[in-house]
Amino acid sequence: MDKTRKIRLTNTLLAAGGGVVLSAEWVFAALLGHTFISPYGLIFSLGFFWFINFVFIGLVATGYSERFKDPSLSFAQMLWASSCCLISLVAIPRYSELVYLLLILIAIFGVFRLAPKSFNLYAVFVSFGLACVLAVQHELQLLAKMRIEFIAVWVVFSACFLILISLCQAVTTLQSRLKSKNQELREAISAKSNFLANMSHEIRTPMNGVLGMLELMERERLSENQTKYLDIAKSSGRTLVMLINDILDFSKIEAGSVVLEKYEFNIIAVTQTICNSFYFLAREKDLDFVIDIDPRIPKKVLGDEMRVRQILNNIIGNALKFTERGYVVVVLTLTDQNKDLLTLELSVKDTGIGIFDEVKDKVFESFSQADNSTTREYGGSGLGLAISRHLCILMGGDITLDSTQGEGSRFDATIKLGFAADISESDTVCADERVFIIDDQVYRQLALQKVLEHHGASVINFDSGKQGIADILSNILDAQATAVLVHASSEDRKGTDLALSLSRLPALTRVPVILIGPTATEMNQVENFLTEPWNEIALIDLLKNARQKTNSRKNVSVNDATHVEDVQSDKIESSIENSTETRGENPFVLLVEDDITNQQVATMLIEDCQLNVDVAENGQKAIAKMSDFPGRYRLVFMDCQMPVMDGYEATQKIREGAAGEQAAQIPIIAMTANALVGDREKCLAAGMNDYISKPVSFETIEEKVNNWIGR
Repeated sequence: MDKTRKIRLTNTLLAAGGGVVLSAEWVFAALLGHTFISPYGLIFSLGFFWFINFVFIGLVATGYSERFKDPSLSFAQMLWASSCCLISLVAIPRYSELVYLLLILIAIFGVFRLAPKSFNLYAVFVSFGLACVLAVQHELQLLAKMRIEFIAVWVVFSACFLILISLCQAVTTLQSRLKSKNQELREAISAKSNFLANMSHEIRTPMNGVLGMLELMERERLSENQTKYLDIAKSSGRTLVMLINDILDFSKIEAGSVVLEKYEFNIIAVTQTICNSFYFLAREKDLDFVIDIDPRIPKKVLGDEMRVRQILNNIIGNALKFTERGYVVVVLTLTDQNKDLLTLELSVKDTGIGIFDEVKDKVFESFSQADNSTTREYGGSGLGLAISRHLCILMGGDITLDSTQGEGSRFDATIKLGFAADISESDTVCADERVFIIDDQVYRQLALQKVLEHHGASVINFDSGKQGIADILSNILDAQATAVLVHASSEDRKGTDLALSLSRLPALTRVPVILIGPTATEMNQVENFLTEPWNEIALIDLLKNARQKTNSRKNVSVNDATHVEDVQSDKIESSIENSTETRGENPFVLLVEDDITNQQVATMLIEDCQLNVDVAENGQKAIAKMSDFPGRYRLVFMDCQMPVMDGYEATQKIREGAAGEQAAQIPIIAMTANALVGDREKCLAAGMNDYISKPVSFETIEEKVNNWIGR
């Protein structure tokens, strides 16, 4: 039942209930002989009363009289109900207290709707009516009271009634002012949101040209200085786009307009991909970057992938930004599960600059950081953590911070996601494995141990810090290890040398030694190696293959990127198959874009995908081109805001057959600077098949082309 129907039902029950109470009072008084009205007069009075009352009740129930916005009586209903009560005072004077109570209730349920002028009119009506009733009672000597007592009753009731009216009027005035202020606030927020949306669109359009041209320049042969200048320009452009996104997100959160989507996605692949992108930044700063993903977490969950990515990016990026030495450890753990929800905790621990206790809460405030000086030194808008905390709260969790100045920080973010698959159960594919891990970094040891034990292996961790190779060999033999994992970094010696030495020992001929490290260049001296950042499937596959090929001299290298399962793996696999097919002439696509710079950028990026491009300046010309060349185009990239005919109208007309029957089903991808919540849905509702927000990149266009036409 909607709100309007509930209010109508409330008013109907009030009107009917008041009528029933008053009627019952009359009948009860008549049965006891406490009224001077004859039985026929009582029947006539009740019949007339309920006839009028049913009219009012009908108006209330149907909502015909007005649009009800609050559960209060109208002015006409109040006058009618009060008149009935005043008449009842004459007919049944012995029960005047109940009638007075009904008058008070009528006022309470009615005055909140009245205008100030109606307040005064209603108060005068009731006061005057009561004076007339008391005068009639006195003249008819219905009650054994003196005149002074009747006057006292009138004065007291009228005074109380007027006070009640005044209080209600004051409350109504305050409500009116509050409503007015709320409306002004809503209009201000709406104006700000519209301004930010328009500015976002206007800024994204030229930024698409800037970043697109920079990406195209990157493909040319450049000098070392030119490459450096280009990297700085691209970094600055991406920072500006990220800042625009943060401001838009904060504005939507502030306005309460963030709506979380719910669809299936691969949480492990998302986390791994984001961590992979940060891994190389950590290596540039010579930091240990450890990724520890709980193997019990199901790959497929239900939730808002974009917002989960945002939380991961903000918290991990924040840790890397403020850490210059030591490590950053990212741990994703399954902490709870019930019938419908999974509770995940993202813990990011670093050895960065840390935060003073008195300013810990400040880091979650908008446009602020723990120390204003850090804004100048490290950059940033001060919005990332504030946005992340709001998003975590929307997902049923929160973010907490534990930090010590000068020692580092730990952020713990919890979110709740829905089930899309069963919880990953532990298996026994490595049940016969006794794995010896040699690493001086305890967090890397724990990450490896967690995955291996989940798959049934028994694990022994060993710190190679100050041990000689004889001691290490002795421990391996004592543990009867079936495999040895060595990390490339060690305190006293290079991990590569250690792994190479162990692999050459006769005692370990049938024990595969696996080297784990950041690059394969220096590790290809050993037979088995795993490049970082690794993932669960890569590790287990390599371990099994290494055991099977212990006596082989062929290097066993596993590229983790081929093992990270993607949400749309079926599409990607099919596109890879299609891309290997021999094709003749490159297919044509149609680019519908009014901005000349964006035309040039998009054309060159699309042509790099081995496609031919035709350009139309607006939707009308796009329809004309598709009509003139039926069957020519395999795909359409459609801008949304254009003169003459925008992308939404053009898409609708194409779907209706305006460009010919062959074009009605052609894939159309929105390529627009509209990047607010709901813009993607608006494009899809107009008939488009997919959506790209500007600024666009070659990788994004290539992915969309592969998904839709298999190139």
